[in-house]
Amino acid sequence: MTKEESFMTMKEEKFKMQLQH
Repeated sequence: MTKEESFMTMKEEKFKMQLQH
């Protein structure tokens, strides 16, 4: 996985977590 991909994944996870709360 490239750095860009891992970065985007991290942002997506944070975004999903925000939606849940």
